Amino acid sequence: MGKRISCQNRFFGPLWQGRYRAKLIEDQRYFDQLVAYIHLNPVVAGIVEDPGEYAWSGHREILGLTPDPIASTDEVLRLFGRTQRSARAAYSRALASHAVAEWIGESPGRIPWWRLGRPASGDEDDPDTAVKADRKGKSGGEGRDRPRMSVEVFLDLGAGILGVSLGDLSGRGQVPEVVRARELLATLGVERYGLRAKEIARTLNKHPVTASTWVSRGSRARGTNEDLRMKYEELDVAIVRAASR
Repeated sequence: MGKRISCQNRFFGPLWQGRYRAKLIEDQRYFDQLVAYIHLNPVVAGIVEDPGEYAWSGHREILGLTPDPIASTDEVLRLFGRTQRSARAAYSRALASHAVAEWIGESPGRIPWWRLGRPASGDEDDPDTAVKADRKGKSGGEGRDRPRMSVEVFLDLGAGILGVSLGDLSGRGQVPEVVRARELLATLGVERYGLRAKEIARTLNKHPVTASTWVSRGSRARGTNEDLRMKYEELDVAIVRAASR
């Protein structure tokens, strides 16, 4: 009856359609990925810069920041450590490490744990293989000599070239030009100048997960957006020239 009503009145969603899909996860690695994927979604979507700022997920509850949690946080923490303190520390480390994973921000079908029971990686039907293939060779210019510089100098030079300020980069604004500058600089700094995402985060007063997400998003976007790839290469050349003066 529900499906008939949905067809007649053009209503779609869980109320009218079939049951949600469930997957059994028995591997700790995949469980960590699942939790990270869910709790980093608001960051990847650009809604917040720190997962702790998002009120509608279990992240704050796991960290003990919610006085009256809805989720069974003890059950989750038990899978990360023997005590609350060690479990929360392990959980935070897992979140930070997965923030730079290629599959963060992808559709569920490209996430390793979603593909349980599907073809192994390497099969031509495996979307994860396709993603990796698309990214081969996208980091051109590896042979160019780049001067060593501190993260502060790198960000200062890059911000000037892109026409933004360090204040813009460290602010909370979501102006498209600033958002793109953050992602370009973070991605370029990590991939070609040997900087670390957490150094960039610390310099801009951001959460390490936020900076890692910039790198992840920037790297993915550059692999599919020719205009962005050209801006990435131009920025690289401009920083090398500016640092050599």
